Amino acid sequence: MDIDVIRKLFNCGKWHACIESGLKFIKHNRTHIEAWSLCALSYGNLGKINEAIECLQEALKIDKQQGAKHKFHLSLNLAEFYRRNNMTLKAIALLKSFLPRDDENLHFNLAKCYGDLQDYEQSINHYTIAITINPKDVHAIFNLANQQAAIGRFNLALKYYTLAYENGMGDAGINLAQIYASLDYLDNSIVLYRDLESRYLQDSNFYFNYANTLRYSLDFAGAKQAYYKALSLHNDPRYAINLAYLLLSLDDFDNGFPLYEHRRALIGKNIPKHFLDFSFQNKEDVLNFLKDKRVLVYHEQGFGDSIMFVRFLPLLECKEKFLCVPKELVSLFMCFGISCSSEIREDYDIALPIPSLAFLFASLRDIQNVLLQFRTILHNFLQATCTSPYIQHQCVNADRSQEFVTNNSPQYILKKSQDTHTTSKVPLNKILQSYSVDEIVDTTYNQIDAQLHSKDKNINLLEMPFNHSKSIANHRHKNVLSVVDKKKIKVALNFASNPNFQYAREKSIYPQKLLEALPKDNFAYFSMQYEGIDSDIANEFCIIDLKDCIKDFFDSTTLLMQMDFVISIDSAIAHLSATLGIPTAVLLYKRHDWRWGRLGKHDSTIWYGNNVHLFIQEELHEWGSVLEDLRNFMLTLQ
Repeated sequence: MDIDVIRKLFNCGKWHACIESGLKFIKHNRTHIEAWSLCALSYGNLGKINEAIECLQEALKIDKQQGAKHKFHLSLNLAEFYRRNNMTLKAIALLKSFLPRDDENLHFNLAKCYGDLQDYEQSINHYTIAITINPKDVHAIFNLANQQAAIGRFNLALKYYTLAYENGMGDAGINLAQIYASLDYLDNSIVLYRDLESRYLQDSNFYFNYANTLRYSLDFAGAKQAYYKALSLHNDPRYAINLAYLLLSLDDFDNGFPLYEHRRALIGKNIPKHFLDFSFQNKEDVLNFLKDKRVLVYHEQGFGDSIMFVRFLPLLECKEKFLCVPKELVSLFMCFGISCSSEIREDYDIALPIPSLAFLFASLRDIQNVLLQFRTILHNFLQATCTSPYIQHQCVNADRSQEFVTNNSPQYILKKSQDTHTTSKVPLNKILQSYSVDEIVDTTYNQIDAQLHSKDKNINLLEMPFNHSKSIANHRHKNVLSVVDKKKIKVALNFASNPNFQYAREKSIYPQKLLEALPKDNFAYFSMQYEGIDSDIANEFCIIDLKDCIKDFFDSTTLLMQMDFVISIDSAIAHLSATLGIPTAVLLYKRHDWRWGRLGKHDSTIWYGNNVHLFIQEELHEWGSVLEDLRNFMLTLQ
């Protein structure tokens, strides 16, 4: 056997045969460097990186004995295998030993290593040198565009993706289309997708990304078609979920909610005996099955989802139902009069996520009636709880020393703790008094709700009748009503999303930007941010920070019930305020969540009543028009 046979096997992609023949050849020609290299590259193509490294290290030892004529090219390959084996620093050290040599492959490989370490500046520097040496290196141009995009330099990314695409790299065209979409240059993106479609007819990811762009451009019919095309090529749950988002945003519950159940595949860990484990054919089968079962209804994802979808819980007919939710929701969800705990109990027959209640019960006909029933349950619970001589659910900064328990009756009692003393380190009236304000306004959220939809801009809110929620406020915080100016409308603010949530940065507004836009006369502002607001900003804009009053969503609810108006980004506070019926302005990212309705300009959502007014970005990432519209809207409330 000679080396020509081994070369032919390698060039034909017959990796196993190449290795087998190469090792036999090496057994009799141990110092043959090319044979070692061909075995190394074949191992690499099979994913056997350690074996590839051993072959190249042996080849380098032999090369050194023969005068190191092949040291550079052997080292380039060895460094690449180091990189693939997560030995990036070792790869960089080996490659840097050849600097300042001007070789495009040297700089290309160094750039890849620095990219792996997310040292984007170094990566960009070496890709730039590689392109300077060889301006036609389309792979270096493409990778340089990727690095520029990774650090947000989208204009430069566009430049290099365009150059790579014009030089025949189709994948650069796809990335270019995605960058256009991310910058909201949707027409450019769609033109590219149409040009590329013939090359990617069997690529499900291509159609998925194309569908997303069509949805952003408000071509909902085209987006739907592209999502279905992606699903026909590959049944990926991500495709089903995004199609569900589109359908649900268009109020197509019958088709949207079954697809939304595909989220289970993306969540990861699931509670045992999930209702989908039982292979039901339709939701009627599920409902019939549940009637004689003990059902665990549990929190699955965000707080907002649980607040939004738990409205359907009273419709669930079963032998017995229990709620399992995070501790922040337990006290509030005691309103249903069933067992509610943050601990998963084991004596259940079937588990049902709270969002799946919508799959079982949501209908366009009944959605508002169900909301009103849930609102009534909450209001009655709050009144009963806040007026009960046995329950003094105070605003505290320390852990509560009691928790609610229930029996089979609708009456709520307290479980006695070891320590019979409750402490209230930071009462609300103390916080309010520290701001030197006078007296709470005598208007209510029903008055502002009327103004939300009135065409008469001369309505005087202060002359409208008071709402029953005042009794809740009086019983809970008797001194609050005497420390805020009666002439001022109380406004709760929520401006930042949990940074761990998807699109948190896009959904959030810097508080100073929001506060600069809000009218000051006749308004008193309260921060409902759980983590608080910067004290300097609070002092500058006279914001009352309620963070020390908020331990859970029961606290948030009782505070919201004392407000006349709520301004919130897309958050659990927005869902809670909307559920309670408080006039609420929701400030939304242009590509907002499906729960607030279709993309595009509109001001309401089917999920909540006319107490909710939506303010949606007209330009992606630009809050200017939203804040201007909000300010003008609030001026009509004075």
